Amino acid sequence: MGEDFAMQTIAYQGIPGSFSHQAACMYFGSSEQLISKDSFDKVFESVDNGEAEWGILPVENSSIGVISKVFDLLYRYELNIRGELYLDIKHNLLGLPGSKIEYIEEVYSHPQAIEQCSQFLSQYPNWRVIPFFDTAKSAEWIKAQGMFSNGAIASTEAAELYGLNVLVHDIHDNPLNYTRFIVIAKEREIDSACNKVSLIISLHHRPGSLYRIVEQFAENGLNMLKIQSRPIVTKPFEYMFYIDFEGNLSDKKVGEALEAIQKHCSSFKIIGNYKAGVFNHIL
Repeated sequence: MGEDFAMQTIAYQGIPGSFSHQAACMYFGSSEQLISKDSFDKVFESVDNGEAEWGILPVENSSIGVISKVFDLLYRYELNIRGELYLDIKHNLLGLPGSKIEYIEEVYSHPQAIEQCSQFLSQYPNWRVIPFFDTAKSAEWIKAQGMFSNGAIASTEAAELYGLNVLVHDIHDNPLNYTRFIVIAKEREIDSACNKVSLIISLHHRPGSLYRIVEQFAENGLNMLKIQSRPIVTKPFEYMFYIDFEGNLSDKKVGEALEAIQKHCSSFKIIGNYKAGVFNHIL
């Protein structure tokens, strides 16, 4: 990734065996400096107050879409996106050693994992499906309870860490089940490899404001990758827009586009210029 992360701390949501933990190990290359947090809010807080130099968070999944809470936190905090990666998410049904699928009565997992496995779960209408804090915590929980009737949806890494067996592999609905993670930090650092820009804006209540924003990308030959609206919690019925586009802040066309965009915004914030993650899938 081009960074030296030695002796620096990285905050993530979840515990070892979670997908955020896997993403952190993949991006930063080590698990020694990782700090476990129990919520996305705590990840942002730890970076903001200096407890951790870096944070890593999921922002969208190819099956269920955006993770709205993280977008709201990007709006609230003055932090920068410094990188991203895509993680292939494979969900499995885990149980105690000696358990069988016909013994299962209750299944625990994170709500997003449950949603991503809805077709599989619909085959077992008698199961009680119980939302839990995290996929890995679900695995840890059923191990501690010691009941053959309990199952968890989690990774094979979680099964190994918490001494569970995989009862059914790959139970997610979409075989192309990927999650995009972002890496956040306090400071913004830009070099020639940075090829993706992220903004959060809100607009004046004037006819055509959004059109005038979008047309700047076409006029300046810039490829807009994403636009996502979110309600502003503190301003009922007003919205922010999260925008990703290809470019580098040192490029003249990017500067001209951003200057023009800012004129039509009631709030305008650049939240990152970073190297885009590489998305490769194998069927």
